[in-house]
Amino acid sequence: MSWFNRKHKPDATPKSVFPRGYSLTEFRSNKVLAEEARKFFMETQLGGHIMAVMHNSAPRGFPLRGQDVNPTSAAVELGRMQGYADALIVIAAMCQYAGTEKEIEADYGQDEIFEKEMV
Repeated sequence: MSWFNRKHKPDATPKSVFPRGYSLTEFRSNKVLAEEARKFFMETQLGGHIMAVMHNSAPRGFPLRGQDVNPTSAAVELGRMQGYADALIVIAAMCQYAGTEKEIEADYGQDEIFEKEMV
């Protein structure tokens, strides 16, 4: 059997590097994950180095002298700059806990209405 004639059947479910993918909202609502991300990026030396590399590797968007600037290359560079900025924003947002500790039940001011009726 030749490699060219071999039919490859893809897996039914694609494998992900992360077995349980979180959205940013789910990640931030988990207090343990947000606290661990904050500790890693803000307090550890490795996290600080990762953030420094991300910040220093971001494209600056200035063309070199004599470099051709056409609309396509300008759009690509703008997309790269925004991608790096978005990645840094997501990492910073992951370090902030955004969940609520206790759900507050709304009573819509029933106590106030009841007190006015009693007077």
